[in-house]
Amino acid sequence: MAELALDRVTKRFGDVTAVDDVTLDVRNGELVALLGPSGCGKTTILRLIAGFESVSAGEISFDGELMSAVSRHVPPERRRVGIVFQSYALWPHMSVDANVGYPLRVAGTGGSQYRGKVDAALETVGLTGLGSRRPADLSGGQRQRVALARCLVMEPSLVLLDEPLANLDVHLRAAMEEEFVDFHDKTGATMLYITHDQAEAMALADRVAVMDQGRLVQVAEPRTLYEEPATAMVADFIGRGVVIPGFVTRADGRGACEVEICGERLELRCARRQSPGPARVSLRPEFLSLARSGVEGRVRRVVYRGGVHDVEVELSRAPGHALVLNCAEAPSPGAAVHVRVGGGWVIPD
Repeated sequence: MAELALDRVTKRFGDVTAVDDVTLDVRNGELVALLGPSGCGKTTILRLIAGFESVSAGEISFDGELMSAVSRHVPPERRRVGIVFQSYALWPHMSVDANVGYPLRVAGTGGSQYRGKVDAALETVGLTGLGSRRPADLSGGQRQRVALARCLVMEPSLVLLDEPLANLDVHLRAAMEEEFVDFHDKTGATMLYITHDQAEAMALADRVAVMDQGRLVQVAEPRTLYEEPATAMVADFIGRGVVIPGFVTRADGRGACEVEICGERLELRCARRQSPGPARVSLRPEFLSLARSGVEGRVRRVVYRGGVHDVEVELSRAPGHALVLNCAEAPSPGAAVHVRVGGGWVIPD
């Protein structure tokens, strides 16, 4: 498998910059999720890596071998990149066997070698015995596994997955997340997983790379991304937290600081380099609770989530800003309440 390196990669389409100065390393055997809202440049990066698009600036390398630069462009068929698409891209008139083995036929592989590779790929994805069926006879999850097997049979140096679960229902997505983890464990493949679903990225990836408006804004392990977002965009996009204004009155230089929020002084986590002054604070529902005293607000909305309520509290001293709490018993909309803040993160200035 290959180590993937993007060095200051930029892609322009006329006056539009779709990818802007992106640097990213994916280690050999690592699964990295490229996460961001629609239109942020994720799929353009996939197409650049696969060789379907050429770079406007920067370089892309596999295991130190240059694949893309302004002066060099290795065509897709010479990159040994496997791609699993959102739409599966299966031939409807072919059997499962024929779909999986199609890349081998194109490469001129036949006989016992062909049969052995197809059988091994189907066994890896749990489809042994289904080779004679057509895609129309399979469930959505099984079709996605056929696409995985077709990718695997090529023995690619790198696997790119372009929102592969987007067409599946919620219950099947959860099952297929386990399938992808199992696929990665069995093959040890280097994988770049493109998605706009933050829960999916957090569940699957060794690291998550977050994109916003063509730029890479943070690359970190899922826990770090959730607990220590680098920007307000990451804090808002990951999880169900909120970002509210505050003022750092004191920072100890060791990762803790005193922050004033709506008249309340709180001890929160921060970067070691944090300095006193205006700040933005990321607060997650699990650190918030209703109490007799604390930040003042009024209940704006209550949503029952099955065993727990989401309670949205608009802050009295910060109009336009609201906190989201998880409560077993919920007050009525319009009720005046106090929110206790048990923890939070000051977004680096």
